Amino acid sequence: EIVGALLFASETPLTATDFSTWDVSSVRRLGEYAFQTCRVTDGLSLPALREVAACAFYAAKVEALTLGTKHLTNICDNAFLWCGGLKAITLGNAANLTVAATAFLGDRPETPG
Repeated sequence: EIVGALLFASETPLTATDFSTWDVSSVRRLGEYAFQTCRVTDGLSLPALREVAACAFYAAKVEALTLGTKHLTNICDNAFLWCGGLKAITLGNAANLTVAATAFLGDRPETPG
């Protein structure tokens, strides 16, 4: 029920992953940096999700997400830090959802060259 910290982080061989055929319907929590710099193709749907930990999608390359239905309660600080490619997110009907002020911080700043 938990996708642990750093599970799909950049050091894993998953450079582009199609999660559409995976059964992640019972995942309730995403750990810190769970999808760090991971490329998620064809979207990702986590209908039972309750919490997105800090930096769970840190610099991930993901365009579309469906998170929780009515159970999502918390999106932590920097959960989507530097996910500038995120075009659509569906959060369901979460009545008690808390979203940290820094949950969604756009693209990585340019490095002076």
